[in-house]
Amino acid sequence: ETLGAPVPPELLGSTIALLERSGQGEEAGRLASGIGQPTLLANPGLCSAVVRVKCRQGDVESAVELLEVCIREDVSVARASYDAAILALSSAGEAAKAEEVLEWRDYLG
Repeated sequence: ETLGAPVPPELLGSTIALLERSGQGEEAGRLASGIGQPTLLANPGLCSAVVRVKCRQGDVESAVELLEVCIREDVSVARASYDAAILALSSAGEAAKAEEVLEWRDYLG
């Protein structure tokens, strides 16, 4: 929210992605953490950006939980979001969960 006006979700998603690409991952994570689930579910592009930033910041459990909610609520997020979760899970030694997310991605994609 800026000067009392809500920030468009598309702008939030773009800002999160830009912060990540410019090496300001912590700032991207802080911005992403302040976005409520209803807003994320109503804006798949924003939700995708938040899943990816959570994975890159090491909050893969939260990212996977958000993907599960998206699946339950029939919200279609970008394939790159699933890929980010698979990579983060694999890097953390969570091979079984990574395989499960891979199956979600392939089934839904």
